[in-house]
Amino acid sequence: MPYPPQGLPSVCPHKGRIFLPAYGYVWDSTTASKLTYKFNYSCHELTDGQYGYSHYTFEIPQDWSSVSKLYFMWSSPSAGSIVADVGGDAAGDGEDLNGMEPGTTLAQVFVSAGTDKMNIDELTLVAASWSSLAPGDIIGLRFRRTGGSGTDTLNDVAHIYGLLVVYNYV
Repeated sequence: MPYPPQGLPSVCPHKGRIFLPAYGYVWDSTTASKLTYKFNYSCHELTDGQYGYSHYTFEIPQDWSSVSKLYFMWSSPSAGSIVADVGGDAAGDGEDLNGMEPGTTLAQVFVSAGTDKMNIDELTLVAASWSSLAPGDIIGLRFRRTGGSGTDTLNDVAHIYGLLVVYNYV
């Protein structure tokens, strides 16, 4: 499979960095079962008071050694704090991709933001969850905002623009 997979443009040309833009689809949390296609947005809108999801897929590059950092880019029309985590699953070369379920927690975050500002925040990695990844593996990531959490004080939508994976390379 060519890198980046699925014909995605190289939007982060620096070695050791993979930017995963949020576009294409969002999880409809009101029905909890279908994907709503929204190609006219450059971000995913995760509403307050419920779980909101944004999904990503990429292939582990051939120069991958280990994960270093994970960031997410977001903004909101209001000030407040959000609670979020990233789950994931991987399939090795030749393994069935249909069984992938992003249930393993890979990173967590609790951050505050100002009104109408672009925020780039680092998620706290759960390093052991990344240790088994190898070049050529396909990884699926799920960014989840826990909008119903008592510590999520952002009483508005969170616009998620994408994830930046920073990795150590050989």
